[in-house]
Amino acid sequence: MNETAIHPHHEVRSDGRVFIGARELTKNVGPFGYATVCLRRKKFSVARLVAGVHCEGYFPGAVVIHKDFDNSNDCADNLEWVHKRVSALRAESRPQWWEVND
Repeated sequence: MNETAIHPHHEVRSDGRVFIGARELTKNVGPFGYATVCLRRKKFSVARLVAGVHCEGYFPGAVVIHKDFDNSNDCADNLEWVHKRVSALRAESRPQWWEVND
């Protein structure tokens, strides 16, 4: 998956920041802590953009997980492409102390 084709002048950095030219795009954070940015009037998941550019292992039907369970940590080394079944199993095994929107 190569998200660089979305906009010819955008840059997705491995630390989770997205730029168009020299301007950093503002992230919008949803109720479950996932960040999105708008490119060409369309919302894109920051995690999917970062993983699409910086993480290997994409396959059709893959979803992105945050290895440390922190949905706001969109650094490439914290993201991994997995099958959606694996993602569901991880969600069930999430540590009990973890609360959404801590």
